[in-house]
Amino acid sequence: GERDIEISKNSDLPAKYLKKVVVPYPIESPDSLVNHLLEPDEYIFYHREIKYDLKDGKRAILHFEGIDQIAEIFINNEFVEKHIGGYTSFSLDVTNFLNKGSFDLVIRVQDVTDQSYHQRGKQTLKPSFCFYSSSSGIYKTVWLEEVPEKYIYDVAYQSIFDENGLKIYIKTKEDGNAKISIEGETFVIPTNKDNLITLKNVPIWSISCPNLLNIDIEYCDDIVETYYAYRKFEVKNGENRGFFLNNEKIILNGLLDQGYYFPNGLTPRSYKDYEFDILRLKELGFNTIRKHIKVEDEYFYYLCDKYGMLVLQDLPNGGEPYKFISVGFPRLSIKLLNKEKYLNEKNVGRGNALGNKEFINDSLSIISKLNNYGCIIGYTIFNEGRGQFKTSEVYNILRPNIKNRFVDLTSGWYQSNDNEVFSIHAYT
Repeated sequence: GERDIEISKNSDLPAKYLKKVVVPYPIESPDSLVNHLLEPDEYIFYHREIKYDLKDGKRAILHFEGIDQIAEIFINNEFVEKHIGGYTSFSLDVTNFLNKGSFDLVIRVQDVTDQSYHQRGKQTLKPSFCFYSSSSGIYKTVWLEEVPEKYIYDVAYQSIFDENGLKIYIKTKEDGNAKISIEGETFVIPTNKDNLITLKNVPIWSISCPNLLNIDIEYCDDIVETYYAYRKFEVKNGENRGFFLNNEKIILNGLLDQGYYFPNGLTPRSYKDYEFDILRLKELGFNTIRKHIKVEDEYFYYLCDKYGMLVLQDLPNGGEPYKFISVGFPRLSIKLLNKEKYLNEKNVGRGNALGNKEFINDSLSIISKLNNYGCIIGYTIFNEGRGQFKTSEVYNILRPNIKNRFVDLTSGWYQSNDNEVFSIHAYT
């Protein structure tokens, strides 16, 4: 809906707001009503009074699904929290601010796009070729959730397919017991630890028959209704090498999905854009989408689960400005320079230790967020050398957190000894 907005080179909070923006479209898009290309030295100020009648014994959690690139939250003119990263979500417990029924919210945003080491994907201040204009500010949903005093923070599932097993981890603030119902079977399990349960007559998820397990979880006064796509995916080497879904060999036949939507950049006009793309690709005979160096709204992955579309998920790249000789030239001589030893980290924007640490933290956050979507069969860590650094070290940090999926470590070039698949971009 429409919110207050001001754009200024002055970082001080505005005294008044004279303009409007439609959230959650980035300010560069016409649907935002702003249509302004944000410069690195400018600030966006979003303003809204939040009114909510919070029930006694309840807590209010304010969720920000995506703000590009640096967001600072002010409540009642007091600084509360800073978040860096346009591709990661974050949340705030605002219960204490709602004790009087309302509070004043201001979000100050700065987006330097490709002028720093922050993750940016294909965004650039100078669009050309297959690179796009910035999508600055709030470009995903902001929403308020009411929860009980003791509530379920998160749930993580993992298929133990060949044993009809399901590993479940339910995250709560205090340890306790939760009741979980799956397709008519009920289990009582402790929270904050891995639990392995055995299922009977479990419906299996596949491309042609995307069955979803209906799951209900109860913990104290909190009730969560959710689902899970139960399946197995693996890569085999040797004589019978290839990709296997539910122990059956499969050919991945898909397209690169850069996820930029007319006319709003990173944000589709509506969820129908997601549905149209997925169903049309299935109709055309494709079974895989490579979600290219961006992270979609979670509803996209739900629809892929619902309709049976496989997803290869890229991690958005960061790093300071790149030099063509290191990110573009290798494609012209791919047989000669396609080894990790030829990677010049400074040429691909990796001369800053803070930027490297941020990439690791953002990647871990994204992997955790998308953990439960069965449609995701693999992650791409580095694409065409952009922002690539300490390849084996990064792989060893991220790999233990990636379950039931393969890793395309270096997609395109600069192949590593840790590669699980051989991934080449054949332009020439």
